[in-house]
Amino acid sequence: MAQEIELKLQIAKKDIQTFLGLDCLKKGSQTSYILKNTYYDTQDALLASHKIALRVRQQDKRFIQTLKTQGENQGGLHVRAEFEFDVKSDQLDLSLINKELLQYLPINSVDELDLKGLFCTDFHRTQIMLKNIEVVFDQGHVTYQELSDEICEIELELKNQSISNQSGIAQIFELAIEISGQISVMPSDVSKARRGERLKCLSHAEKYRIKKPTIDTNNLQQNIVNCMEYIQTNWESYCFSRQISYLADAILFIDKLHELLLNSNEMKKYSSKITQIKQSWSLLLDRKELDDNTLADKTDELFDKIQQDKTIGQTWLSLSQVCHQGASQQGASYE
Repeated sequence: MAQEIELKLQIAKKDIQTFLGLDCLKKGSQTSYILKNTYYDTQDALLASHKIALRVRQQDKRFIQTLKTQGENQGGLHVRAEFEFDVKSDQLDLSLINKELLQYLPINSVDELDLKGLFCTDFHRTQIMLKNIEVVFDQGHVTYQELSDEICEIELELKNQSISNQSGIAQIFELAIEISGQISVMPSDVSKARRGERLKCLSHAEKYRIKKPTIDTNNLQQNIVNCMEYIQTNWESYCFSRQISYLADAILFIDKLHELLLNSNEMKKYSSKITQIKQSWSLLLDRKELDDNTLADKTDELFDKIQQDKTIGQTWLSLSQVCHQGASQQGASYE
């Protein structure tokens, strides 16, 4: 078993070459290759409902079966257990799901699972190895039947197991914030597996459901983290589908986040930045005075402008960094 600690960032196509040429990445060794993946689940999405991903990946002639557990997902940072096995082909090998792995699954026996290959991801990966962190840029598609979703994202993953996870997380955020000062990025809580599940919902004319966070009056910091995750996921779902309900939910919870930040001495300084993000996103809702054709053109123009605003990603990353620092000081463990 390995522990995966990574931060995912969304990036616009126009910024790809700028990103790959950043000075902070030039000291690393760079390689690139094609990855093909098939994700498995039951027809009623039992694994996805527990935020578990099971896939078989092909890299050249090598096949790797991977189980990713639910773990923690805060502000774009994913911390979870990961099990990898070499397999002979692109077919799932259920015999590898032993007693150790079963404890992470919502079943008592593999026989209870009727698994099918539901969706695929195919993408080109550029890998840059720095001292402690692996930086990858993935570009390609998630596909479910005839539907597809574009992949254009950065992942920063801790690879040096000789340093503490807390130190590694701090270095990941420092690098991410440095990158966000050069190009527009947005932390992402939506994995490639969740993208596939979102496509599946779309194919059945169903809305992709995002669970609203519970607000616990006794845990201010966790409330902030939960609100941020909900806002991020809704914003990404709006970017993908342009369904206004996702944007409306994101904006609604920005108000809740703003209120929570004002109650935190350490994080209240970000409240004005959060208000600016709300004002920016709210412009996308206020287009009723335009005719249909003008509405589409103006909305696309405004959306592109918002996507290019570096301050949004910078604010989100800085706030996420403070949340993780606070969790560390309160004794939370990522070990």
